Amino acid sequence: MGTKKILVVGSLVEDLISQTIRFPSSGETVVGAGFSKAPGGKGANQAVQAARLGLPVDFFGMTGDDGFSRELVTAVRTSGVDTSEIGRRDNCSSGASGVSIETIDGIKCNRIIMNPGANFRITVDDVRFLEERIEDYACLILQFEIPIEVNEYLAQLAHDHGVVVIVNPAPSQPMKDDFLRVVDYLTPNEHEASDLTGIKINNLGKKADDNDITKCSDFLLHKGVKNVLITLGGAGSVLINEKERIVNPAIPNVKVVDPTAAGDSFIGAFASGLVRGLSHKDALHFGSYVAALTVQKLGAMPSLPTIQEVEDYVEKCHDGEFALKIKKAFLICKNEEDTFLEFKKIVAAEAANTLKCMDFASFQSSIELIEHAEANGNRVHITGIGKPSHVAEYLASLLSSTGTPTYYLHGTEAVHGSCGQLIPGDVVIAISNSGETTELKSTLIAVKKNGCKVIGVSGCADSWLAKHSDAFLPAHADHEGGPLDKAPRASIISEILVLQGLSVILQAKKHISPQQYVMWHPGGKLGESISHPDKH
Repeated sequence: MGTKKILVVGSLVEDLISQTIRFPSSGETVVGAGFSKAPGGKGANQAVQAARLGLPVDFFGMTGDDGFSRELVTAVRTSGVDTSEIGRRDNCSSGASGVSIETIDGIKCNRIIMNPGANFRITVDDVRFLEERIEDYACLILQFEIPIEVNEYLAQLAHDHGVVVIVNPAPSQPMKDDFLRVVDYLTPNEHEASDLTGIKINNLGKKADDNDITKCSDFLLHKGVKNVLITLGGAGSVLINEKERIVNPAIPNVKVVDPTAAGDSFIGAFASGLVRGLSHKDALHFGSYVAALTVQKLGAMPSLPTIQEVEDYVEKCHDGEFALKIKKAFLICKNEEDTFLEFKKIVAAEAANTLKCMDFASFQSSIELIEHAEANGNRVHITGIGKPSHVAEYLASLLSSTGTPTYYLHGTEAVHGSCGQLIPGDVVIAISNSGETTELKSTLIAVKKNGCKVIGVSGCADSWLAKHSDAFLPAHADHEGGPLDKAPRASIISEILVLQGLSVILQAKKHISPQQYVMWHPGGKLGESISHPDKH
C-alpha cells in the first residue's frame, strides 16, 4: 500500500476497570480486588496501536465537555497520533465523553458496558472535510462505536478513491449490502460474525469449527466483502478470500492479565503490517504477537506495545526468521537511536556472514582469468553502476597498489566510447548487487563483443550477471540496514570484503617485497613506515 498514512475514525472511551474474584450474581454485591482507569475506545486503541508500531496515523473522533476529554486526547496524541481534528465542531462536543465500565474476574474473563456519549453524536457533516484528504491515506479503519451512517459514508468515500477499507464490526449491528460491497477487510470476532450472518461458530477456545467459519465467510464474500478475517481468541484467526484460506494460530503459552483491547491491537497491527508490505499470512502472524503482548498487561491503551517491544518478544519466542521480516518491514518506524543500533547489528551480522561464506577455492577461477590475462600482456578493468561504481574506483586503486594494475571502466560511458580502453583478452570485473542492472547489461554485452572475459560480483547467484560471467564471486546481503532497508550499505560492504579478499590472494601470489611496495607508496606515513620502520 506504499508509505501513506493510516486514517482511523472511531471512538474515544474512558475505561473504568474493576477487578473481582468472581462476577456477582443478579442482585448480589461482591468486594472488588482492585480498581483502575485508562483511556481507550476501539477507534482510539486501533489508532494508538498503529502509531506505536511506527506508522503515521490520523484520528478523528468526539469527546465530551467533562474531565475525561483532556485525558483521552492527550493519551492518543502522546502516542504519536495526529489528533488535530478531534472534537472538530464545538456544538458536538457537549455532554459526556464515552465511558466503559469493565469487570475482570479471577480467570481473566471480562464483561464490558460501553456508554458511547459524544461518540454517537458524530454526524456525516462532521467528517465531510475528509473528502479533500482521503487520497492521502493508504487505508481507513472503522468500528461501530460511532453512528453506522458515518461508517457507511466514509467507507464509500474511501472505496471511491482507491483507499483500502478495514471495518471492525464491533459492537455488532446489521450491515447493508451496499456497505459490505465496499469493504476490503471485514474483521469480526466469532460472535460478531454469527450476528452478521445468522450462522453460529462453535469455538471451544483452542479450535473453532472449520465448517462454521467457511459458511460465515462464504456468506460475507457473496455479499461483496473482499477479505473476511475472523478473530477467534485463543483459537487464533482465519482470513478467507476467493484465493486464500489462511489459518493463523494464537501465540502459545501466554499469561493473560486483561483481554481488553486484544482485538483492537490485532487489527491495528494487521493494518500496519499490510501498509508495511507484509503478506496476509505474515500480517496475521504479526497481529497475533502484538495481541499476545497486549493481554499480558492491564488496561486498554496502556497495554498496547511498541514496535521495539514486539521485536524483542518475537526474538524471545525464538521466531528468528519472522523477527528478521518484522525488522525489515518496520525499520523505518524507529527513532534515530534505535535505527542506528539496529543498523550496527544488521551490518555486523551481514559482514560476518560474508566472511563466513568466502571460500578460498571460490576465488580460483577469477585468479586464473587474471593471471592468464597478465601473462599475455592484457589488463584488468573494473566497473559498476551507481554505488558499485564508487566501489570499482576504490578497488581499481587497491588492486593497482598491490601488484595488479587495474583500470576503472565507466559503467555507462563504456557504450559511448570508453570500450576503446579494452583489447581482446582483457578481464573486466563487474559489480552489481542485483546482477540485473539494465545499464550494466548493455556495458557487459559490449565488453564481451570486444573479446574480454568477465568476473561478476553480485549478491544474487541466479542473476543475469552471474549467468553471463566467466567467473563469479558471490557478495550477498539479506538486509542493508538503515531506514527503508533499501540504500546500499551492507551489500556494499560485502562487495568490498569479497574484492579485498581477491586482492589479498593476488598480492600474496606476487610475493611483493617491502622495497617494491615503498616504490608504489613513497608518500605519506605508509611509505615512511616501511622505509624507516625504526621510527614507527
